Amino acid sequence: MGKGMKAQCPAYTVSPNAACGQAKAVVNPAPSGGATITFTLFNGASPLGSNATGVFSSLGPNIQYTIQADIGEACGNSKVSADFTLSELTLTTKSDELCGALGTITAQGSGGKPPYTYSIDGVNFSANNVFSGLIPAFYSITVQDGNLCTSNQFVNLAPGPLTITPGTDLTICQGEAKKVATTSTGTSFSWTPATGLSDASIVNPVASPQVTTKYYINATLGACTLKDSVTVFVNPAPVADAGKDSTICFGKSVQLAGSGGGAYQWSPSTYLDNALIGNPIVMKPAQSITYRLKVTGSNGCPSLQQPTITITVNPSAPIFAGKDTAITLGLSLPLHAIDVDKVGLDQYTWSPADGLDNAFIPDPVTTPDRETTYTINATSPDGCEGVGHIQIRVFKGPQIYLPTAFTPNGDGHNDILRIIAVGVRDFKHFTVFNRYGQRVFHTTDPAVGWSGRVNGTMSEAGTFTWIAEGVDFNGILIQRQGIVVLIR
Repeated sequence: MGKGMKAQCPAYTVSPNAACGQAKAVVNPAPSGGATITFTLFNGASPLGSNATGVFSSLGPNIQYTIQADIGEACGNSKVSADFTLSELTLTTKSDELCGALGTITAQGSGGKPPYTYSIDGVNFSANNVFSGLIPAFYSITVQDGNLCTSNQFVNLAPGPLTITPGTDLTICQGEAKKVATTSTGTSFSWTPATGLSDASIVNPVASPQVTTKYYINATLGACTLKDSVTVFVNPAPVADAGKDSTICFGKSVQLAGSGGGAYQWSPSTYLDNALIGNPIVMKPAQSITYRLKVTGSNGCPSLQQPTITITVNPSAPIFAGKDTAITLGLSLPLHAIDVDKVGLDQYTWSPADGLDNAFIPDPVTTPDRETTYTINATSPDGCEGVGHIQIRVFKGPQIYLPTAFTPNGDGHNDILRIIAVGVRDFKHFTVFNRYGQRVFHTTDPAVGWSGRVNGTMSEAGTFTWIAEGVDFNGILIQRQGIVVLIR
């Protein structure tokens, strides 16, 4: 070949030659000059392996594979590929069994590559697919296709006398289901009556009759028919009764009245003193609740239905214990619990009892020495309960207090800048100024606070000064001032 000329590459093709779960790839024409060939098997875009022989085994049926040949030679590298799918060779058999006679097995191949040949010994194959005159035994039937691929199936041939064993009688609970343990060499079956059976045409149906029933089975094998019976005894299920729905006051208990069984189970068990008896007590439920009752009879059978009962809990009786307040250390404050809905609350208990002159009346007097939240629990004669709360902050006085910062962002927390005047008999004023000395808020009522707005517009974040004045119970003027930060 002259200088500067390139070798001509032939048009290569690759043949998978796939059969019997194996591919044996070859390249045509065979590359010359000792070129190296690398074969790669793909399943879609995923490579499954590479080698130089082109042989790939253990391939699955009905899967599209791609085999690629990479050919390296003097004229350059060539890549050729081909797709292929293995057709699985399968075998189906049918045995014709006659009562008291020899049997016949009929085989049929499919898939793979026709034509098919058949063997009953794995050695001698022929196109005949019917094997007759066979005695009862296990047989291994093999089909072979045109690629010499084989598929095998074992056949248990039982052409002897028809047999049927109905199994022992069954005992079930009403609503329960059990499989009838019947065995037979028959090929078709018919149960009567069909009521309560999952399938009256199989040898061992699932039985779930509502009452005790005697079932008869007819088994057929070829021209032979046998008949036998099995009885399914049904124990009746108990009928559960959870009682009537009830409405109670918050804080009151109520007793359930379940019936209909020998053993009981309530669910959920929340608030119950014993969930495994018929008449448990629902102990002061905090909210309305629905219970489900399952009962079991003396025969061990559960109820078919699980009735429910709902206990509706009316809200607690509202009690107003007074508005949260602040007092001077050492002073006393009369408390007063109010039965808002007038449900007849007549038994009262305040807690904690610290600082109270009597914790068991609606209007005790307290002299707290520290900040305290009192809780009042009250009960009516019919067991209804109510709860109220009051928080009392205790300050050393006389004094005027103000937080160092507030956040008027509307979240309900620290939105209003408000004076706390303790031990002040005559409150004079509370005034706020901006950094330019301009008055932005003024009030003579200590209960009124600044919202951070000036003329309806929210102020910018920043530092403000304040002044407050009042006269204590001794007639002494108290003046306080300071700085507060508005945070946005």
